[in-house]
Amino acid sequence: MAAISSLPSISSHGLYARIRADRSVSFVKAAGVTVILTLAGPLMRFLPADIKVWWLQAER
Repeated sequence: MAAISSLPSISSHGLYARIRADRSVSFVKAAGVTVILTLAGPLMRFLPADIKVWWLQAER
């Protein structure tokens, strides 16, 4: 038996820290990207999922 679900494309939790993990990205650019992606998050829910998760269970 298999169940298929999807994962969210992006999570805003900790987004700024993940962007700044690459020290070549400036503070201003990281802040701008964080704001844009956070605001676009609700709109992205209407787009098709880009990640599929398969839950497989052995038959008994």
